[in-house]
Amino acid sequence: MQFTLRGVAVTVTPLILLALILGLGIAGYGGYDYVQQSDAVDDAVAVETTVVGTDISRSDGRRFYYRISVEHTYEYQGREYTSKQVFPGSTRPIYTVRSDAQRSIEPYEPNETATAYVTPDNPSGAFLKRQTVFAPFRFIGFGSLLALLTALHAIGARNPGQNVGISQTTGREPTRYDTVFGFNRDTLSRVSKRLMLFTPAVFFVSLVTIVGSSHRS
Repeated sequence: MQFTLRGVAVTVTPLILLALILGLGIAGYGGYDYVQQSDAVDDAVAVETTVVGTDISRSDGRRFYYRISVEHTYEYQGREYTSKQVFPGSTRPIYTVRSDAQRSIEPYEPNETATAYVTPDNPSGAFLKRQTVFAPFRFIGFGSLLALLTALHAIGARNPGQNVGISQTTGREPTRYDTVFGFNRDTLSRVSKRLMLFTPAVFFVSLVTIVGSSHRS
């Protein structure tokens, strides 16, 4: 499907539409999770909890990373709950160095008491560290980048006149519609298409580097 928006030709294919929805969805998920984290930190109620055990799990594959969990039990409004969350939110941080993961769970020894934080709307998901984490921003960044590159690719040049019975001319003077944000539309289309191929790789590399290193302390 092709249409013109304020003098700029836009081409939308099923693949472009899917990539755009996917990018916006991923970015939206990251933003939603960060808001949930912030609300949980602000609204949480402190309770006493008993640590049952700690665990550090390692991913498989060549680019491995570590995740942590601390199982603990507590009572809230007369009911007993068990949680394994250390941080609020559904997106857990990862660590590229085991010692960093170990340092995060070091204060929690089995059979000892600690302070947990419970949100009234999710009493079964108490967490131990009352702070937000950087993890959701990798989804925001990846989704936004994918959506941006997809949009730039959609407004790139598509051989005007092809398959519509209009002959293309050569040697004409460029018009203001030949550029987007000051860049040649042909070049913009080619570059954005190539960058889209590298975006997933950048996302997974950042998954085990930027996020992991941000939790070193």
